[in-house]
Amino acid sequence: MERHTCELCRKDCRNLEIHQVKKLKDLKGNAEWVLLMRKRRRKTLVVCPECHKLIHS
Repeated sequence: MERHTCELCRKDCRNLEIHQVKKLKDLKGNAEWVLLMRKRRRKTLVVCPECHKLIHS
C-alpha cells in the first residue's frame, strides 16, 4: 500500500484519517467509497480529511 495516499481520491496527504464500519453487511448504497470497501472486503478505508467529510455528509 502506498504511504500518505488517500484510497478514494489518490491525493498525497500527510494527515490521513481512517473511516471504519462495524460490519461489511451494514454498507448500503452505491457511493464510490461503499463500492470500494465492498470490493476490497475491508471494514476500514484510509482517506484524506476532505473525502472523510464527504463520506459523513
